[in-house]
Amino acid sequence: MIKIVKKKNFKKIIKSYKNKIQKAKNELEVALTINKIVEYENLIKEKEGYFTNLKKENIALNKVRDNQVAKIGEYNQRVLQREEIISINEQISIVMDQINTPITTIPGIGDILGATILAELRDIQNFDTPEQIQAFAGCDPSIYQSGKYNASITPMAKKGSAYLRNAIYLATAAAFIQKGQIYTYVKKKCSQGKHFYTAMSHGMKKMIRIIFSVLKNNKPYIEPVV
Repeated sequence: MIKIVKKKNFKKIIKSYKNKIQKAKNELEVALTINKIVEYENLIKEKEGYFTNLKKENIALNKVRDNQVAKIGEYNQRVLQREEIISINEQISIVMDQINTPITTIPGIGDILGATILAELRDIQNFDTPEQIQAFAGCDPSIYQSGKYNASITPMAKKGSAYLRNAIYLATAAAFIQKGQIYTYVKKKCSQGKHFYTAMSHGMKKMIRIIFSVLKNNKPYIEPVV
């Protein structure tokens, strides 16, 4: 039998269905809204990550740029310094030609080292012996005493003019490379069992004796025939 629904009950059923449908719509709208919110949040996070990475890249690029600018500045400074050094060296060479000193005839001594040595010594007449120049440059051996003990092997005193001492060392090293009198002398000391640097210190003393003789006599250096 077909169940006959009263009109009043039918209206209630229809109203109930409408309420359920409306509720479903509301829940669907809420769900869609939540999904939209989640999508927007994800998009915002994605954009924030993009801008964060972009900021990091900009910082890195700025650092690279700053480093390059600093290197260019250092290079320009070096170029200027090199130009100044070249200009000073040229002026030194002019002065050395004018004073016509025989010190540049010594192997290993050019205009720059010669000018340095002359500037530090000032007047060779202030020195009576090569040993005085040796002491003035700080190339003389240091003294170590303790009670009755006197050390027989001691390093250089390294007192006095460091510029003169350095110039004499460079001149000795340059003369050693040229394999002349200094080379023979240093090799002789090495053959006697001395360490190379100890032998070079003896070579420096030999160089001082040569410088003293050339300046004192005001005559060019002549390489001895072996």
